[in-house]
Amino acid sequence: MHIIMLLDPVFYKKATAYLILFAIVAILFVFAINVYPVPGGDSILYVPTAINHKLGNGLINQLSPLFLSGDPTGAGKLLSLPPLWPLVLSWFMPGSTPQDAYIVMFVIYAVTILLAGFIFRKIIIPDWHKAGWYRIAIYAFSLFSLAAITIFYPGRPETLSRFFIIVSFFGFLFPNKK
Repeated sequence: MHIIMLLDPVFYKKATAYLILFAIVAILFVFAINVYPVPGGDSILYVPTAINHKLGNGLINQLSPLFLSGDPTGAGKLLSLPPLWPLVLSWFMPGSTPQDAYIVMFVIYAVTILLAGFIFRKIIIPDWHKAGWYRIAIYAFSLFSLAAITIFYPGRPETLSRFFIIVSFFGFLFPNKK
């Protein structure tokens, strides 16, 4: 009991911050293996296209009236949306099922959340010794808000955009010092 009380308060702050970060990633993993929540909204425009591309059928989507009415051949070709998100999904999918697409989305979410956790920590908590618990709370809410967007809108191309934005922040935090 006395050993726990003798630990530095910085240890508790660090432990709380990292526990929150890894708890969010664990929650995303549970959602990914259970394909929950079911992608809705615009994801019907992208996820079936990625699955069809993985199957070797090309960038087509027979589920969306947008593609069927916009394609004069009637094949449902991807003519009205940018193809990067379905291509990235299909490139990294190990198989051609919706769960495979969801696992790839989870990996992108998890990497984004982990990188954001590192960046947010550098910005919000630059010095652990001077950081108060309110900074830990801001850090937690920042990560939860990013995770909530990811959880409630899976399958949308913003997933890749968030990843690119977080990666670009590294250029601001660690500029080339030549």
